[in-house]
Amino acid sequence: MTSLILATLALTATPAHAEISPCYNPGSGEKAEAFMEAYLATHSDGDTTDFVDVFAPGYVNHNPLMDVDYANYVGLMTLMFNAFPDLTYQVEQVVAQGDTIALYYSWTGTHRGDFMGYGATGNVVYGQGMEIHLVEDCEIVETWNMADLNGFFLQIQTP
Repeated sequence: MTSLILATLALTATPAHAEISPCYNPGSGEKAEAFMEAYLATHSDGDTTDFVDVFAPGYVNHNPLMDVDYANYVGLMTLMFNAFPDLTYQVEQVVAQGDTIALYYSWTGTHRGDFMGYGATGNVVYGQGMEIHLVEDCEIVETWNMADLNGFFLQIQTP
């Protein structure tokens, strides 16, 4: 009887991060879109503490500038949140296959603080990007990101 109860609990247990991030299970495109909506919501609230609810402890982000681990990714996003306090992201399209989710997104924010040597301009900037996420156990393990960095840096230069 105890084994049956434990097995039932194991099957119905919800990860601690489920309140913020709906679990993605391969084969469910609808769940993949909800998972990406929750992922981008953590990037639109200016608070990196929610990242632990989405990313696996050994998370790696491959982007055009460099590969970064979880701690450095949090640091980079903290810089973004400080420079663009109204930064918001929007899901444009999601495609999922197996443990992989492809995301096409857009973003906008107002340049109100220093960012990588560029002083605040007050410019409203926007952009688009694409990411491929490897998901395991409802957490993002690895991301490959391609965004229009040239367009981004042109927009934050003083007019």
